[in-house]
Amino acid sequence: PMLVICLAGFTINDIFDQETDRINHPDRALAQYPALSGSATTTYALLFVLAIVLILWQQDPLMKSVWALSFLLISNYNFLKKHLPAAKNLYMVLCTCVVVSTIDLSNDGNTVDLANYVPIGLSVFARELACDIHDIDGDGPTIAKLLGAWQSYCFVFILYFTSLTLMLSWAITPLQVQFASLGVLCLLGYGYALWRPEILEKSQAALTGILVATPVALLVS
Repeated sequence: PMLVICLAGFTINDIFDQETDRINHPDRALAQYPALSGSATTTYALLFVLAIVLILWQQDPLMKSVWALSFLLISNYNFLKKHLPAAKNLYMVLCTCVVVSTIDLSNDGNTVDLANYVPIGLSVFARELACDIHDIDGDGPTIAKLLGAWQSYCFVFILYFTSLTLMLSWAITPLQVQFASLGVLCLLGYGYALWRPEILEKSQAALTGILVATPVALLVS
């Protein structure tokens, strides 16, 4: 279900973001070719139906409920982004933590302590904030726009640093230490890239993606 739910979320996000993407991301398919909107809407409808079927297919009532909650949260992201853009970063943290806890629960029927989700929440918030810096003129009064570009970059670095500090203090197994060490290397790369805008533009997506993936991998490992 996770794959279908995320694909549906990404698709509906691109559909609703066509206008702002023409400003912030003119290279995206729907921004370049508005005629594809009909196909994108059809794709979303199919993914929506498939997600509902997969959720209903779950035998465990608890899993059925948590997958439904994940789908509901992700599906409403665009509504909140449009009406409360300053809150969308926190909302994405909530969505991600619910999805990760659902995956964790589906593995063995148990979830880890809630405190272990703090590094994930910090990293997701930082990534969303970093993405908003490039969309500073197109997505309304976001936190990045309220803070300003340079202050936002500094805040992003602090959030990632805090997340990795917690990860290193909680890492127990050699695999967890490796995940945390990978995050440290990426943070150092991100810090260096802050002073080299031409490098940051090319590497930010990869670096921030890994910095979100490392606390998730540490949690489920």
